[in-house]
Amino acid sequence: MTSLTPLLCLRGENSRLEIAVVGYQYPHETEAYDSEWLVLEVCAVAGSTVWTRRDPAIIAGDLRRIVDWFAAIGSGNAPAWPHQGFWEQNLSFEYLAHVGQGRHSIAVHLNYEFKPPGWESDDDYTMRFEVSETEAAEIARAVTAAMQVYPVRSTLS
Repeated sequence: MTSLTPLLCLRGENSRLEIAVVGYQYPHETEAYDSEWLVLEVCAVAGSTVWTRRDPAIIAGDLRRIVDWFAAIGSGNAPAWPHQGFWEQNLSFEYLAHVGQGRHSIAVHLNYEFKPPGWESDDDYTMRFEVSETEAAEIARAVTAAMQVYPVRSTLS
């Protein structure tokens, strides 16, 4: 994923999740909302299942919400909103618990276009991870950097 703008990389026992920004869905669009959609690439491993999906999943203004969510964890706190979802509902984050020694348990919910191959259920596919406060702060920094590359382009976001 070297040519993409990384947002996060989470690792767990027999699992890995990487999310990166591919680009604006409509790079030359200037109208509100349509100009804001960002295509995300999700690369995941869960046991022996490996998948990659791309979809316009968030708007540029959502990057700030992701920064704030992970920055809270990086500061040793639970996020103000334990569940952080977005308009498209194919990606969301959930704060589960502080597990001690500067580590926190989170869940990443994947739905619709981001589900793994063969996932037949209408329910989200949930991946759970423990993140250190240092890792969460690094995610917040990476998403802040993505905000510089993919700024809000309209006044309605």
